[in-house]
Amino acid sequence: MAAYYVGLDVHSRDRVFVIQDEAGTILARGMVPTTPEGFARMRDEHHVPPGTRVALETGTSAFYVARLLAALHLEPVVVDAHEVRRKASRPSQKSDRRDALEICDGVRRDYYRAVVHIPSPAISMLRTTLSRRRHFIRIQTAEVNAAKRLLRGVGWPGGTRMTLRSATSWDRLVAALVTAPDLQPHVRGHYAVWQQAGAQVRATDHLLGEHSLRPRRCTARLGMTYWLEKAEARLRPLGPSPSGAEAGQ
Repeated sequence: MAAYYVGLDVHSRDRVFVIQDEAGTILARGMVPTTPEGFARMRDEHHVPPGTRVALETGTSAFYVARLLAALHLEPVVVDAHEVRRKASRPSQKSDRRDALEICDGVRRDYYRAVVHIPSPAISMLRTTLSRRRHFIRIQTAEVNAAKRLLRGVGWPGGTRMTLRSATSWDRLVAALVTAPDLQPHVRGHYAVWQQAGAQVRATDHLLGEHSLRPRRCTARLGMTYWLEKAEARLRPLGPSPSGAEAGQ
């Protein structure tokens, strides 16, 4: 059977697709839902053989779609969106059908160079956990800055010199504001959000500790081994890790 090539233009609910043969003849085009059933129907209706290269550009759901395609025994090719835009015939004009055709033609001619590695589910889970950790730390920092800005705005003496990096510092500040009943409720609100974000940081640290018990080859690729070892050190008093250290060697 002759080789087929598929180009997908990315959307949240649907994908525009184009299928070409080796000569560049368009065999089919249309829209497909972004679901396992939708891609399976596209494959079956157009007799797309296993191992067919299916190209799409990077985006929020690119890796999700790539895994769906791989599960259907197709070969996903995720291309950097900047290269797709640079090599588009009309980079300033968005057209789903034309974009899908150009992506399909690009993978058929093999002229895309910025092909993105598709991480394993374990790597993706680590990246997600780390990004959530950074998110909650940013929330904590924002609450500290907001509380200090509030105190600075009313000329509260000494309040802005506190680090507010621990619950003790916050408790001390709230207690000192007993003489400022108008300010104390607002600072308590910032303190409450800071505490909730801190609880989520500790929860993600626990998840990172669980990940660190798995083989570390995948974590080294992220360059995040430091965080995993730190989380594992925190969890060590809770119980021994029977084979985690050996598994990663």
